[in-house]
Order: sequence, then structure tokens, then C-alpha cells
Amino acid sequence: AFAAEVLQAYQPGDTVFVHDYHLMLVPKLLRAADASMRIGWFCHIPFPPEQIWRALPARRQLVEAMLSADLVGFHTKNDAK
Repeated sequence: AFAAEVLQAYQPGDTVFVHDYHLMLVPKLLRAADASMRIGWFCHIPFPPEQIWRALPARRQLVEAMLSADLVGFHTKNDAK
């Protein structure tokens, strides 16, 4: 639903910023709709520790979705590792 709303408002040349973990899949949905869209994704809360992240069954899909953004930002330098 969020990606659909963005696509309705999007104009070529816009930069779209997506914020936080609950919208982690949105960059991939937007990229699929428009490969030239400039997309940023930022997580404002600490990223889960590695042992929790590795336990998530969908972690690969989440990483792929985040990496669909042109710019990925995290709450702390440690989270970016």
C-alpha cells in the first residue's frame, strides 16, 4: 500500500526516502516499478543483533530489499557493519 501511494505521487527526478524497519521491503517494490527512481532507506532504530538477524527466515529477502535502495543508512556506525 505504501509503495502504491508513493508511485501515485512520484514524478521523474524525485528522490524517495523510505524510513524504518516496517517499510524495509518498499525499496524493492519501488525499484521494480521504476528502475531509474532514486531511493534512500534509513533505519532510525538500532538494527537487530546478528544472532537475532540470522534467526529470521526472511532475512535474505529483507537484505535484497534494502539493497534495492541507492542509499542505505543506519542508526549507528555499528549497525552499518
